[in-house]
Amino acid sequence: MAGYGDRGIAGAGPGPGPETRGTATCTAAACDDVYSIGVIMMELVCGTPSLGGTYPQPFTGLVGWVHHVMKDKSLHHHHHHHHVFCPIDASLPTSCHGYALHLLHMAYLCTARSPAKRPSVHQLVGLLKDLEHANL
Repeated sequence: MAGYGDRGIAGAGPGPGPETRGTATCTAAACDDVYSIGVIMMELVCGTPSLGGTYPQPFTGLVGWVHHVMKDKSLHHHHHHHHVFCPIDASLPTSCHGYALHLLHMAYLCTARSPAKRPSVHQLVGLLKDLEHANL
């Protein structure tokens, strides 16, 4: 992950989110930051790059794959099993999978197609602080 800090959050990941810039609720920089943070969280939890990695068909990128999987409720009941449709990195200890699933959910929210549905940076920090104290 070297290089993310050198370029700033908005310069990290695959680039800006797929939204219209400058809405009243989300400035371009804030939207890009939250989206990029979500992509980075996906890369860390899944152990694969957001673009150019290997994903199950028909997915061509990590964000689309994670969004599909997070909509599939079976992942929430079987997250301890690593299978082709579970994006959690198989090298993570199973004791970490509860946290990983929560991080994926946060990343899912951060990469929502609509900027209005994404958490603010402040809300994201609150979610992460809550996760720190969770007993998963």
